[in-house]
Amino acid sequence: MYAADSYVGFCQILYEYLILSGATVSILEVSDGQSSTGLTDRQREKWGITIPPGAITPLRSDKLVETISALSADYLFLGVSGRAVFRICKALHQQKKIRKIPLISTGFPGLQFRLMMEGVILRCFVDRLLFTDPTLLRKSKNLLSFVPFRTAKCILFGSPRLRVTRVYEMGRDRPYVVFFDQNVVPQGYDARLSLAGSILALADEFPNKTFLIVGRTISGELSYHSLEGDVSIEALLAGRTRENVSSFSGNWTDIYADIHLCFSVSSTAILEAAALGIPSYSILVEGDVDTRFSAQAFFRNLGLQRTQAELAREIAEPSPGVSTSAANKHMAPFNGASLPLWFAPAEMERLPEAPIVVRNLLFRLSKLGDWMLSKIR
Repeated sequence: MYAADSYVGFCQILYEYLILSGATVSILEVSDGQSSTGLTDRQREKWGITIPPGAITPLRSDKLVETISALSADYLFLGVSGRAVFRICKALHQQKKIRKIPLISTGFPGLQFRLMMEGVILRCFVDRLLFTDPTLLRKSKNLLSFVPFRTAKCILFGSPRLRVTRVYEMGRDRPYVVFFDQNVVPQGYDARLSLAGSILALADEFPNKTFLIVGRTISGELSYHSLEGDVSIEALLAGRTRENVSSFSGNWTDIYADIHLCFSVSSTAILEAAALGIPSYSILVEGDVDTRFSAQAFFRNLGLQRTQAELAREIAEPSPGVSTSAANKHMAPFNGASLPLWFAPAEMERLPEAPIVVRNLLFRLSKLGDWMLSKIR
């Protein structure tokens, strides 16, 4: 199941693997049932989804726990938020004495740049915990080694977008400079308007390049990064666009060989593009530090943050090795060898299963730990 566009890549790979194995697969699309239209054709194209629409069953979020509790599945993938995973695992734990519980897995679809302890603890009571970030995998294993109860087996799954190893050839002209919008980063209208102005200024400075705006979602589409009002960069550029600025709604990895440089404020796509060898950076935006999904500090610490002027110099003389070496620490390509591990029978654990009261205590301690780390940084 999935509740946001971030998880559909996991589900696509899982669906392909299980269908080839001859398994019966049911897919639940979780939404609030009111504002969301579900996964649209636009999103299916963007994420490369080939799952037949008829194989997907809509499910209202307020029926999530009730529906899962009634399932008789052998395997269950939870493409939902950490808090939803925590709640579902507690509900299933209470049913273990009366029914068979499926092997449960979930994953981190993007960066866990803040609230790391909370994010790991919320998800650690599944059987398989999947990672795209090898550094986060290592830190999570270290954290969970201190928990004296049964926790998830951590597996490096890699990014569903990076399914084919590509070699970025140097020394050829590439027409596209790509900007990844995030809808809610930056959040303030003035900051978003300023960001749109920076894109136009760069387009004016490099008229020989085509600037492609890759939007996250439009209003009503299934995402944790939902828009409130029409403040997408595409909308803010409407009426001000140049001949070399246009929108792109497809899968950007299909045109990766023609991309000269990528930038965003703090999208995970920066690391995915950099992992493909494309020079990729975070553009500095003022007044954004408290936005929930902003990872500006994360990219600054990686050495990948650039001002508008610095970004212009990177476009003029790109150096792909800088961003690629940083990306390799936090973004792994899809690891096909992880799939058998995903479905391997659960091992007999020596450690006891954590009671509900212990899980709740660990959750509170994780929030305290993240707060303490935020004061140290």
